[in-house]
Order: sequence, then C-alpha cells, then structure tokens
Amino acid sequence: IIYQTIYTLPAIINGTLSYRYFYEPNWIMWFLMSTLFWMSITKFIKNITLSVIIVSIICSLLVSMCHIDGHILSYMRTIVFYPFFIIGLYLKQRNIGVDSVSRLRVIPLILIFILFTSIFLYFDVDKWVLFGLYSYNDAGYTDAEGVLLRSLVFSYSALIIILLSRIIKESNILSYIGERSLSIYLTHGIIVIVLNKFIHLNDSVTSVILVLLLSIAVTFVLSLNIIEKCNRYIYSLGFIKK
Repeated sequence: IIYQTIYTLPAIINGTLSYRYFYEPNWIMWFLMSTLFWMSITKFIKNITLSVIIVSIICSLLVSMCHIDGHILSYMRTIVFYPFFIIGLYLKQRNIGVDSVSRLRVIPLILIFILFTSIFLYFDVDKWVLFGLYSYNDAGYTDAEGVLLRSLVFSYSALIIILLSRIIKESNILSYIGERSLSIYLTHGIIVIVLNKFIHLNDSVTSVILVLLLSIAVTFVLSLNIIEKCNRYIYSLGFIKK
C-alpha cells in the first residue's frame, strides 16, 4: 500500500486519481501484489512436488486464453509467473543451488542461448506476449501459437537464469547487487519517472547505449546501503514496530 501510494502520487497531485487505484497495481507494483498472492497460495501447499509444478505450468499456459482484464489485482501475471516462484521454492527445499549449476558446461548453454535468441529475433515475437498481462489473442496470436510461444519463453527464461546463476557465483559485484534486487526494483521506477521528464529516447544506437549506461549507474546507486536500509525499513514496517 505504501509503495502503491508513492507511485500514485503524480495522479493524486494532478487530480487524475482513478478508482482503479484500489484494485489495479500501479505499474511495477504488480510484482508486490503477485508476491503476496504467491506466498498466500503456497501456504496451502504442504509439499511442493513435481506434480504441483506441472499443474502451475499448465495453468500458466492456459490463463492467457481468457479475455478478462489482466490488470485486476494482477491476477494474470500472478498465474503466468507462479511457476518461477514455486520452482524456486522447490529447488530451495532440496538444496539445489548455484553449486549444482556451476557443474554445468557454459559453452553449450551459451550456444543454446544464442539459438533461442535467434529464433525470437527471426520470428519477431511481439513483446506484449512476454508481459504476462494480455491474452494471446490480444497479442496477435492464436491460443495454440500462444501456448507454444510461452513454452519456448519458459525454456528461454530458465536458460537465462542458469547462465546468470553461473555468472553470479563467480562475481562478487553481481552477488552484492542480487542481495539488494528487491530494493532496487522498488525504487528504480521513481528514477525512471524523473528521467523521462528530462531525457527523450528513441530506437537509435545512441539511445540504446545511453539506456544501458543509465541502467548500470542507477543499479549501483540504488544498491547503496543507505537506500537498502530505507527500503527495508519501509517494507518491513519497522516504523510501525516502534
């Protein structure tokens, strides 16, 4: 609620606040809403098994056949991305971490990554289907095409996670940033809103390079201990405890 209010302040100040505020997460706040639901749902699952994971993946593939507004309480994204959350818990419960990943050969993984990337670029995949917010039809695909595409996206995402885990294991800097990822995520939107007022970007190479440099700079600034402590103070409700 605190962060939802912070990101809604411009609308409150401008007098454009909508009733949607009460049931539609503002921009990046969908992740907090979905995380709340993921944690609540998982409490009712006594034992996370492969069968549970398979069911979550099937639900994720099928939910985008619906044509209900996906913004409502972030329900669609909650279902679409739930497999990642529950697989993470499954691996944690079985102590399967980066040590296991480190035994995988990097070169084959990179080659597969390049293959997947080439496929997505060749077929010019619509970015909206990756958001997990719209139905397959709204993104311009049939239900069958959407299910196939999302299956490929899941495989592609798993590959990226494996590669990042391997890289992070060998990088203290990335490990440091990873430990503060929630704080960075919650705060970076404010920086983006401010920068959008002063910087106008396009699809040029210069803009891409500028975005990359700004992203790196913002990430490191927001990973500072003072920012991390402020965010933890807020989302742990430390001020209420006092």
